[in-house]
Amino acid sequence: MVIRAKKNIEPKFLYYVLSEDKFFDLVTVTAKGTKMPRGDKQVIMNYSVPDFPLDTQKKIAAMLSALDDKIELNNVINKNLEEQAQAIYEKMFPAII
Repeated sequence: MVIRAKKNIEPKFLYYVLSEDKFFDLVTVTAKGTKMPRGDKQVIMNYSVPDFPLDTQKKIAAMLSALDDKIELNNVINKNLEEQAQAIYEKMFPAII
């Protein structure tokens, strides 16, 4: 199913609304099928998106996007620090074979 934002909805705002656990839980609870369950199209189509003015949606989406970018940067920094710590440890305590 392809979901497109209407004229009065900021696409990134819609992305964040549909990324909420609340939406995933609803789709999971109302899923149909046993072998390959699928979300109920009617339930998905009737999901309520908050009715904020477009400029507010853009501000919210920009803020959440900036937070996502910061989280990604922090993950990269953490990975780098872990690699540096591992290299220091290996240099200080070389494996004895």
